[in-house]
Amino acid sequence: LLAEGEHVVALSIGALHAEALHAFESLPGKLSVETGDICDPVCLRRVFADHPIARVLHTAAITAGPDADPSRATRVIDVNVAGTNALLL
Repeated sequence: LLAEGEHVVALSIGALHAEALHAFESLPGKLSVETGDICDPVCLRRVFADHPIARVLHTAAITAGPDADPSRATRVIDVNVAGTNALLL
């Protein structure tokens, strides 16, 4: 999207990697980075209120492989399922 000159709003729970930001700088689009949690409906409302968002590409996900810590199962479900639900509300 950035390569096509679009304005992209990225919501991330933490800072984006410096290498990614550097690569994005050379593209013609504009990147706005918001820090927040996909599971936080207040955060989502703020981001949608602050930016003219017309389309959403939801890529927030936690992948859990065979070595995943079972104590993080609730967080995996929260991000992958409840986060999607919060985004749709």
